[in-house]
Amino acid sequence: LATSAGAVDVGRVGPVYAIREPDFLEDIARIVQGKVDSGEWKKIQEDAQRRAKAGLANPHPVDGIVTATSRRVWLFDPSVMLSQDILDARGQVMYPAGTRVNPLDTVSLPQPLLFFDGRDSRQVSAALNVMRQYHDAVTPILVAGSWQKLGREWNRRVFFDQQGKMVNQLGIHAVPALVAQQDKALRIEEFMP
Repeated sequence: LATSAGAVDVGRVGPVYAIREPDFLEDIARIVQGKVDSGEWKKIQEDAQRRAKAGLANPHPVDGIVTATSRRVWLFDPSVMLSQDILDARGQVMYPAGTRVNPLDTVSLPQPLLFFDGRDSRQVSAALNVMRQYHDAVTPILVAGSWQKLGREWNRRVFFDQQGKMVNQLGIHAVPALVAQQDKALRIEEFMP
């Protein structure tokens, strides 16, 4: 079944205009150049740098962490079940998949980890007391506050638990909290500041 199609000139219905859209890249370049010429671009850059530095110096506090209102102590087993073979440098299987491996069998925690909120003066004082008890052989780790400011005040390295990866993995819900190795496990103690 074939049919023929025909075309008929029906004339003009209204005025016809050429399609003209501004070039997107030229438009952006014009806007940026205007901001450069007015000095606004430099202010935008300085503001972005200031915000970035402030964000690095004062990371967002770890969600869900509160101040300890009681003492809580437990042991954490860091063992993992291997989902694939672990090979040595020669390609030989060191640990087959399905093996339960405790990293504390081969390495040890060099010194206790102390998690605390650097915005809370009571916790900062408690952290200083713990560090004195351990003769400064403690790694201070903030869950909130400025690691940079505290590091300058204490003249030592202070760390920050980015996105709460460590406290979440260890099951810590309140700070201050001290994590120390005890045989092949980690002893975790949340305590009141």
